[in-house]
Amino acid sequence: MLLWAAVAAMLEGSLAAVVVAKTFNASELLINIAATTPLAAYMTSLFWGLVCVGRRKVRIFTLCASGAVTLLALGGMVPLTAGGTVAFIVLMGVAQFFLTGVVTVRSALWKSNYPQKHRGRIVARLQIARSMVYLLVVALIARVFDHNPDYYRWVYPIFALLGVCSLWFIGKTHVRGEDAELARRAEPDSVAENLVKPVSLLDAVSPGAIFKNAFRILRVDETFRKYCIAQMYTGCGNLILRTVVIVILTNHLLANMSAVYWISVVLLEALPMLVRLGTMPRFAAYYDRVGVVRFRVINGTCWLITNILGACGAAVVFFSDSIGANYVVWAVILFACLAIGRGVCAGGGAIAWNLGHLHFAKSDDAEMYMGIHVSLTGLRGLIMPFVGIVIWNGFGLGVFLVSITLSMIALRKFWIMDREERLVAAKDERDDS
Repeated sequence: MLLWAAVAAMLEGSLAAVVVAKTFNASELLINIAATTPLAAYMTSLFWGLVCVGRRKVRIFTLCASGAVTLLALGGMVPLTAGGTVAFIVLMGVAQFFLTGVVTVRSALWKSNYPQKHRGRIVARLQIARSMVYLLVVALIARVFDHNPDYYRWVYPIFALLGVCSLWFIGKTHVRGEDAELARRAEPDSVAENLVKPVSLLDAVSPGAIFKNAFRILRVDETFRKYCIAQMYTGCGNLILRTVVIVILTNHLLANMSAVYWISVVLLEALPMLVRLGTMPRFAAYYDRVGVVRFRVINGTCWLITNILGACGAAVVFFSDSIGANYVVWAVILFACLAIGRGVCAGGGAIAWNLGHLHFAKSDDAEMYMGIHVSLTGLRGLIMPFVGIVIWNGFGLGVFLVSITLSMIALRKFWIMDREERLVAAKDERDDS
């Protein structure tokens, strides 16, 4: 997984958007598409969730990883032309489709292999190792591209080769209890237990089969439905600023600086990742202790504060005449605080996003719960960055006010869910006594 983390670093986050912005000199529209694609690909997670049901997880993982690696290699072969820019974005987008399959199957592997009361801390350790590789990769690549942006022709195929090496190790992963689970699903009485039945690949791409299973879960599980709604507000509040912050940094604050790649990657990726590494272990222990709903109350508070810091940084950039010559220093400090805040939020989010759905899921429906959760992430990831750019072009700093409002609504919804869960727990405790 350490080798695979290097591949994922080339596909996830804002690196591709920065490459599109500075190496290909693309328009704001294409930058926005590149920044949005990783999250938009999550909409296919419901497909991968259905494909996972009743099939060998490691085989699907290997298939998805192979597709992502192939497309990563092809990304280094596109020319520096208008058509090449579009081709690069398309290749990274399709690679994200396969990477979404990796994320979905990975959750099922964690569900099978790690016990619930220790799962948060185990996954935190895996994510920390992965994040360290990610941090090293993006810092190295930023320096390489600052030296010569044309080196993307070599960088992408080299990292694809690392991905090929990782597949040999991934294929040896053991899944606990998989044989028994597959046999159980094949029994006739599995229908009476309301299990999701295995479907063919043709049915898996059918919108009818996908939405039928998704709506069944959302209709039956009211608590999970409320959780998804609250998550939608949180995600929209954050994603509405995703491309806006990239545009402010690369096209306004840092436009005339020679190390624009380096500073952009530090503020957008490296600094948040360092903070994430430092906070993840404590968040993991807290998650195992209190569960996902109470955890989301704390995490939502952090996101609200972080979005306020972003608004302050943007205000300094666009009111620079009133602030004076030192506005760059103040703006960089505030965007660094924004990066630190995002790192704190991501430290908790790395745990809750990957494991939160398991708080609601039955053991045999975990793939579908993850599919719903990730697909909703993709839906807001597809829409909200474009909404953010529209609001930004029309109302400027008003986009930050919208973000803060959405974050406040999400926080209130999680607080209500937490209060309801505590009341139910207290009632059950009294009944037991």
